[in-house]
Amino acid sequence: MKILVLDAESRAALQVIRSLGRAGHEVVALSHQKRALGFSSRYTAGTLICPSPRERGDLYRSFILEELLTGKAEALLPVAEGSLRLILEDERTFRERCVLPFPTLRSFELVTDRYDLMKLAREVQITVPSSVEIVPSAVRADELAEHLDRIRFPATARPLNPNIRVNDYAVKPNLKYLPTAKDAHRFFAGLRESVLCDIPHFVESRVLGDRIAVSALCYQGEPILTFADRTLIERPSGVSILSEGIELSEAPVGPALRLLRELQWDGFGTVQFRRTAEGELLLDGMTPTFSPTVQLAVDSGVDLPRYLIELASCSDDDGIARWAERLHSLPQYTVGKRLRWGFGALEFAFAQLSGDGVFRRLFRENVLQIGGGTRFETLRLSDYRPGIVEFENRIGTLFKQDSKR
Repeated sequence: MKILVLDAESRAALQVIRSLGRAGHEVVALSHQKRALGFSSRYTAGTLICPSPRERGDLYRSFILEELLTGKAEALLPVAEGSLRLILEDERTFRERCVLPFPTLRSFELVTDRYDLMKLAREVQITVPSSVEIVPSAVRADELAEHLDRIRFPATARPLNPNIRVNDYAVKPNLKYLPTAKDAHRFFAGLRESVLCDIPHFVESRVLGDRIAVSALCYQGEPILTFADRTLIERPSGVSILSEGIELSEAPVGPALRLLRELQWDGFGTVQFRRTAEGELLLDGMTPTFSPTVQLAVDSGVDLPRYLIELASCSDDDGIARWAERLHSLPQYTVGKRLRWGFGALEFAFAQLSGDGVFRRLFRENVLQIGGGTRFETLRLSDYRPGIVEFENRIGTLFKQDSKR
C-alpha cells in the first residue's frame, strides 16, 4: 500500500515511517522542512516538500489532495495534532479519496479540549486534577480567592474553548504556569485589563508525579490491542527522555478503556495518567496521534502503526473480527524495554549544569540508564542517517542561537 506520512520533520513521524516501511508499504514522507528526519530514513520510498501547515493551511490541504489524486496514495497519516485537525476539518473529502484511520473531527476536538475531556472523564468516574473556571472580568478579588482555594498549587491556566487560528492553522493558546496562589492573583489581575478579560479560563492543579500511559487500537470504542509504558525521565515541559514498557497490570488500563469506550474511539489513542506522591492516579490527558514513544511499543513487539493500517484496511466487521483474532493469538509483548531520546537527554543535562550533586545526577540519568534493554529513539544502526541529520540540525540550531547573543 502507498501511504503518505505527514509531518516528516517530527520524531514521531520517523518512527511511523520505519514501522510501515519494514512492513513492506511504500511510504512517501511529506514535510515543509527540507532537512526533515523522515526524509533520510532508508524506509522512505519518496519525499515531498509541502507548504507549511502553520503558515498556509489552505494550500497545505490543497497540496495533499492533489498528491492523493495524482500520486495514487491509498492511505494518509497525519502525525502532528495541527495537521490532523486541518485534514479532519475537510474529512469527508479526504475519506472519499483514501484511508484516513482516525476518529471524526468531533471526537478529535473533544479529546484535545482539556476542559471537555476532564468533564467527560468525571462522568465516567475517572479521577481528574482539581480545577475551576474563572472569567477574569466577572470575579471580584474575594471571589477569586474562594475559587483558588479549591485547587492545589502549582497550577496552570488556559483560555477555555479557545478558537485561535493563524493562517487557517489551529494554534494552542499559551499555557500559564502558576506556582502559587499569589501568582494566580497577579495573573488574573493583569487579565482584567487585557482583550482576554471576558474569556473564561480553565485553572487546573498541576500534578507532579510519575506518568503512566495506556495506548490502544480501538474499533468503535472496543480495544483490540493495548500497550502500557511509564516515563522514567522527562523534561519540565513533560517531553519524555526515557520511557519503559510495563505490564498491563501495573497500568490504569480499566479507566483508560472506560474513557475510550465512552468516546466510541476508532483507531489509535493514548490515555495518560499521573501518579501522585500519595499513590492516586489522575488523568493527565489524551493524545489522538502517535508520539515518539510509539517506537517503544514497536521495540516491545506491538507494531502499532502497522496494525493501525491493517485495521483500517479491513473491509467489514467480519474481516476485523478475523484480524483481531489473529492478533490475539500472538505472544504478549516484552516488558522492560526502554527508549531514550539521546539529544533530549543531553540538552536537558547541560541545562542543569548547576546545583549540588548535579554531576552525580547526570551520571545516574545519562550513563547508568544506558544498556540492557535500552535503545535510542532516533539513532539506529539499521537506519542510521536520521540520527546524523538530527545531530546536524541540533548543532546548527545551537550555532544560530549562539550567533544571536
